[in-house]
Amino acid sequence: MLPRLCFAALLTLPLVSQSPQSSTPLLRIDVQLVQVDAVVTDSRGRHVTDLRPEEFEIRQDGRRQKITHVSFIAGSPTPPAGSKLKTAPTEKMTPPPSVRAKDIQRTYALVVDDLGLSFESTARVRNALKKFVDEDMQPDDLVAVLTTGRGAAAFQQFTSDKRILHAAIERLRFNLSSRAASSSDFGGFTPVVDERDQEWARQHFTSGTMGAVQYIIGGLRGLPGRKSVILFSQGLTMNRFGNPYLTEHLRHLADAANRSGVVIYTVDVRPLAAPEGFSADSRRPPTVEAAKPVDRIQHDQGEKAVLLDSQAGLNYLAKQTGGLFLKDDNDLAKLARQSIEDQSGYYLIGYRAEPGTFEQVRGAPLFHRINVKVLRSGTQVRTRAGFLGTADVPEGSAPRTRGDSIAAAFASPFHAAEVPVRLTSWFDDEPEGGPSILSMVHIDAKSLYFAEEADGWRRAVVDVITVAVGEAGPSVNRLDRTYTVRARGPVYESLLKEGLMYTTTHPLKVPGPFQYRVVVRDAMSGKIGSANQFVEVPALQKGQLAVSGVVLLNATNDTVQKLGAGGSGDDALVEQTGGHPALRRFRYGQKVAYSYRILNARARVETELRLYRDGSLVFHTPPKEVMAEDGPAGLRQMTGVLTLGPPLLTGYYLLQVLVTDKTGKKKQNAATSWMDFELLLSPNLE
Repeated sequence: MLPRLCFAALLTLPLVSQSPQSSTPLLRIDVQLVQVDAVVTDSRGRHVTDLRPEEFEIRQDGRRQKITHVSFIAGSPTPPAGSKLKTAPTEKMTPPPSVRAKDIQRTYALVVDDLGLSFESTARVRNALKKFVDEDMQPDDLVAVLTTGRGAAAFQQFTSDKRILHAAIERLRFNLSSRAASSSDFGGFTPVVDERDQEWARQHFTSGTMGAVQYIIGGLRGLPGRKSVILFSQGLTMNRFGNPYLTEHLRHLADAANRSGVVIYTVDVRPLAAPEGFSADSRRPPTVEAAKPVDRIQHDQGEKAVLLDSQAGLNYLAKQTGGLFLKDDNDLAKLARQSIEDQSGYYLIGYRAEPGTFEQVRGAPLFHRINVKVLRSGTQVRTRAGFLGTADVPEGSAPRTRGDSIAAAFASPFHAAEVPVRLTSWFDDEPEGGPSILSMVHIDAKSLYFAEEADGWRRAVVDVITVAVGEAGPSVNRLDRTYTVRARGPVYESLLKEGLMYTTTHPLKVPGPFQYRVVVRDAMSGKIGSANQFVEVPALQKGQLAVSGVVLLNATNDTVQKLGAGGSGDDALVEQTGGHPALRRFRYGQKVAYSYRILNARARVETELRLYRDGSLVFHTPPKEVMAEDGPAGLRQMTGVLTLGPPLLTGYYLLQVLVTDKTGKKKQNAATSWMDFELLLSPNLE
């Protein structure tokens, strides 16, 4: 089906099969002000939160500066280790509440350096990330799982949805191009490569790691909360090759992190103790015994030098950005947790930039070292090492091109709201057509600019761009179309009231988890709107139990009577409803019809409905058994009605459908789907 833009009012759709957390930049540099952050702990590593301005001393290039302000920013509390609650399998499928920028406390980029991990280490990092998401991630955290070897195309969106993160973690794979690969990773076969070629490859992939991290830091710049990169790697060399470019690249990478308010925590993932002999995954060389030949001792000393050099870059990045270099522990999840505990609070310290800070030598800015000292005894302070003497460019000062604004909207974890957009997506998998994502997009026409034309006509131009992001990055069949909308008189007035509806089918090559994203741009004003939805496209041909997307519509009395009489309700839901399933805005006391399909079900299926508001369960139905009476084998069409009355409050809700197949395989005996909607008090839905 080709994409289609219609007036929503005229569209008939078939049912398809201390201080709170601050967003102030942590390192802010302009012609008058320099602001840095610092973490202060006591002798037991606990954060010190009650320091006064006169207890700080700050120096730039060795010269003491006059402090203008000091404030402590409290972060989110970290739950005790091992505090994860045991939940039933269906509880793990609970949908997350909608993410809002004002609620975000911490933002983490979990960066897997697959250009610098061995096969064994890749598996260990995958397990550590699962534990991190399950036990340490909080509801007000934004998290993304990223890799250094997949390029910009695999940039995954930051999210608070653990389902998306688990889908990304499950698909982490060993990179055959890794600079840390050993002969065991290739079945014992070691290709014959010249040593100079090996060094070139290591330099190339080291640069690749730094370039990927710098790209990620750029994406973090505009996000809220305390921002961190946790880099899992087997080393990042600085001096081994005698290449000054690598050191300079590291310095610019650290400065970019500082200016974006990003703290880098680096984790050396190599095991603490080596197995028998020595391997590429060893944390330290075997102990040198006195009886060893001289050449063996020299070999071990050389390996130790290689190890220390591989750690130098990781240590440099952490130290320069105020983070920690974490190593010497086989429990990678424990090391990652240390980075969270380190962010329970920090100080912002400001001072006026001294003359000459922004002078250049031979066209290049000077690097200025920063030293922060706390005068209270028994304390330790950690901050960024310095900055390059160039003032920050004010955000939003450069004009946005069409491509820049669309790219920014796709990358942001938050919905762009200049043009209100609502998205409804679900999967389809026809035998002749393969898997696809079907979508309806509602566009608020009142936010669009309509140019006046002759004879009372009004004209608007709208760009609609959609993309499905899966395991291999964005789908190759990205859809980018421009539509011209012309209307006048009553049709124009109806358009402003009802909005526009965009429908499309996005074909996919393979099933799997996808983030489906849509960006709408008013071509005349440049205003942007966006929405995204997680869509799990199941492997139906393998017999996997699945639930289609949930469709919600306003229900009329005729619809309710048909459903109550035992009818399927399919035709009634199409012909007897007002409102639109893509808009999903209902008024208090209204009856709402819902419809979904169960696929690959057996003879005995139980269904359950759950309703959430702001992440809290407010209503649920007891499990109800559904027998195989109608329809083809393995398919159930389910419909029903909800009344949105007392004790519900106005706000945003999530309706979740849980399905359990009592006769299916245990591994695939449960499936879920959900849809969000808004409950309004006003009968006019305004």
